Amino acid sequence: MRFTVLENSARILEVVTELFKKGTRRRVAVVAYVGEGALDLLPKPDGIEVYCWDQPGGTNPNAIRALIGSGAQVHFAQRLHMKLYWAEGVGAIVGSANLSSNGLKPGGLHELAVRLPAESIRVDALIAKLDAQRVTPAMLTSLEQRTIEYRSRNPSTATSRGRRRLPTFGMWLKDEFRAPFALFPYADDSLELIPASRKELERRGFEDAPDFWTGVAGKTTTGRWILSVDMHPGRNGIYWSMADFRVLVPRSSPEYTAYTTHFAVQLHKMAVYGDPPFNPRELAFKKAMTRFLKLNGVLTSKSADRFPKDGKLTKQHLAQLEQCYRKFGGQV
Repeated sequence: MRFTVLENSARILEVVTELFKKGTRRRVAVVAYVGEGALDLLPKPDGIEVYCWDQPGGTNPNAIRALIGSGAQVHFAQRLHMKLYWAEGVGAIVGSANLSSNGLKPGGLHELAVRLPAESIRVDALIAKLDAQRVTPAMLTSLEQRTIEYRSRNPSTATSRGRRRLPTFGMWLKDEFRAPFALFPYADDSLELIPASRKELERRGFEDAPDFWTGVAGKTTTGRWILSVDMHPGRNGIYWSMADFRVLVPRSSPEYTAYTTHFAVQLHKMAVYGDPPFNPRELAFKKAMTRFLKLNGVLTSKSADRFPKDGKLTKQHLAQLEQCYRKFGGQV
């Protein structure tokens, strides 16, 4: 059997590009993890079959989202650790490199692979053993939440390398695989840590927290993107938040109301959690959000606490927000 040893990441990427650049043939990538920059590593991604393990900390949900958005057919398989790049009638690569910048770009990990004839790999029989499932929006949302929780527990894994330009709100709207978020408008920013939250904060080894707030369950859910809107003109504006933990607000506490039943605490700067769903500081979106909240009667602290119910925007809410966004020049 003819084979060629590929002795580093640069050489492996060169051959992957050679194998996959003919988009008219069937192309398959079977890897443990799909990481940052994966889309940039695959020529003509439309139609490529990708199989990977949806393990948080290994596979990046935004990388999966980008591949699907470019036409790749992505599947998740549990306990998957092999690395195979295969192109029908062209060739195959078996080695150590994942589909990531770490695996296939210079300056990443030390990798080794072998190029083989395509017919030496029984690719369909191999895939059949994986028990893989085509990725659905719900599966990607699950990976996103588990990834956020992983990053919260392992903040040292945060990296700015390969951070993407955030999508606009219009781009987020039309993405079937978009990351969900809760909306949290507020007007009262005089809050202090309650005893239960302070105790939990110290138990986790922290002296202070960059952000904390009260709200109903849906506005304090851990591992979920939360879009905070400061109703005070000229203050914090619109920004992303993340709850790392929450505690119940005692009924005896002055902070307790029917709309402030939980106390949420964010432990890290937002960069730790990865890229949020979209850019909230886009001018058209900022104007649209202001208009949207006014249309729904969110003008005071009490009305902010009550809207939206449990932090969830309904389809009708999103349609209304989209209409406001278009009115101010937003493109969908």
